[in-house]
Amino acid sequence: MPASGSPRAVFGLHLLLVATLFVRGRALPSWLGILVALAGVGYLVDAALVAGHGEAAIGQFTLVGEVVLLVWLLGWAGARRRPKTRSGRRREPVTA
Repeated sequence: MPASGSPRAVFGLHLLLVATLFVRGRALPSWLGILVALAGVGYLVDAALVAGHGEAAIGQFTLVGEVVLLVWLLGWAGARRRPKTRSGRRREPVTA
């Protein structure tokens, strides 16, 4: 059975949608969206190469965007930031 590029194409489109959210979102770093978009394009090119009976080799270079996204999600996205008060100090959490 020949290899199919359609799962790679679907994942590439998924990464492009995630990248769009990162670039348009104000709370998310747009530079990360650009890296994820490059990874998505890499998957789409790989899917086209596999569909044309070529060898998929671009995804190994665009993996960097996915790894950076993983590190960002694990390290910084989960960090809770306490809002600042008008005086500029951090608000202490309320304990009951």
